Amino acid sequence: MTPTVTATNNDSDTQAADIAQVDIKQAAPKTLPTTCLCKANSNIKDEKGKWKFFSWPLIADMELLDVFRMCMPEGFILHTMIPATNKHIEGEHLTMPELYKWLGRLFFMACFDGILPMTEWWSKRPISMFEGAPFRLNELMSLSRFQAINKAIRSTNKSPPTDFHDSFHDMRQLHSTFNDHYAQNYLP
Repeated sequence: MTPTVTATNNDSDTQAADIAQVDIKQAAPKTLPTTCLCKANSNIKDEKGKWKFFSWPLIADMELLDVFRMCMPEGFILHTMIPATNKHIEGEHLTMPELYKWLGRLFFMACFDGILPMTEWWSKRPISMFEGAPFRLNELMSLSRFQAINKAIRSTNKSPPTDFHDSFHDMRQLHSTFNDHYAQNYLP
């Protein structure tokens, strides 16, 4: 039986998502599955994932940056993201090494919770145990360059659709490329 859904917001001009009320009694299944899907389907194997072209012992000896790069769809980044970003960036064009440095700064800053504003990472004040960022990134990348990349970064070279608003448009091509990259290179 199909659940009854009643839209409670008919104003298409608002940016809030429509709220739906679902009749739970109609939506709930009568019985729940009692068998694990892996056991019910002999085609599903419970095995460790592996890279198609690299063994785990080989990966264990790789530098961390090389492992990270192996996980990235570098062709897409080099031929799609960087050119699309360079159309919008202020200053020098972005390069692949600089993109990795920028990503590294983002990952590093993400390891520390509650450091706002982001400019604290480039503060000229001495480091304090009680306020600000625990490290300074001035010598690694200037704040103005970091902000220029933040402002210009693009993950698609496709124009958004004109017949509807796609909230995921900016990430869709990158997401699809990552999925394809892993499908071609990794066995889950």
